Amino acid sequence: MEILKGKASKIKLTLYEFSRQAMLNAAVRPRITPTELQVYKDLLTESRNIGINLNIIAKKALSGLQRDYDRDISGIIVAYKQLISTYKQKLL
Repeated sequence: MEILKGKASKIKLTLYEFSRQAMLNAAVRPRITPTELQVYKDLLTESRNIGINLNIIAKKALSGLQRDYDRDISGIIVAYKQLISTYKQKLL
């Protein structure tokens, strides 16, 4: 309450008028639906899995155990693009 009073005072409004203006002009953002939340969680999980695979390829490439890593990295890039596309469609 003190914070609101201070903000109202700074712009020379009463607390009532400040509150009224704030309510009339405030942007209301919708909450994330449970479906959207699940989609975001799934996307995060899949992104982590792709990152783990990329890390394994990088370690092998740096150690010299794997010579043909370009194809694997290209595959991961394609998989990630497909993942993003799939989840974009789910959110729309």
